[in-house]
Amino acid sequence: MVFPSEILLTSITTILHNRYKKLASNKYKLLLHYVNQNPYNSSPMLNIMSNQITIDDFAKLDLKVGIVRQAERIEGTRLLKLLIDLGSEQRQIIAGLGEYYTPEELLNKRIIVIANLKPRVIRGFESQGMLLAAGCKEDEAKGIKPRILTVDGEVPPGTKIC
Repeated sequence: MVFPSEILLTSITTILHNRYKKLASNKYKLLLHYVNQNPYNSSPMLNIMSNQITIDDFAKLDLKVGIVRQAERIEGTRLLKLLIDLGSEQRQIIAGLGEYYTPEELLNKRIIVIANLKPRVIRGFESQGMLLAAGCKEDEAKGIKPRILTVDGEVPPGTKIC
């Protein structure tokens, strides 16, 4: 059974989401929080709407296959300094995976890299991208250790992920 208040809330939320999705103002987030907490709201779409992205948002990510050519531990940290072959160029990526991987385990591994991430200096080293891994901080409490995402087969470095 659909209540008139649910139709109204769904309509308001859809309109606001479409109009203000790029603003992400606190008022908009507060309204989404209220709508999602409303006991009369039985629409599962409203509960996930604030976390959804469009296909255009996803297309902004430049995901590529990279091959780890060099790997070394940064002394006194959990960080690894990796030299990644992206086919047409080499990139340095700093990864916080030193407690889960040895540098030797990563050599020649094919990984997935976000190639268009703005460079960032981490502990004095420039990181020119980010590798993707499954298992985040919140998963560690469940005993899930981060594992680097790889590709199946001999995919050339620089191949776009789509």
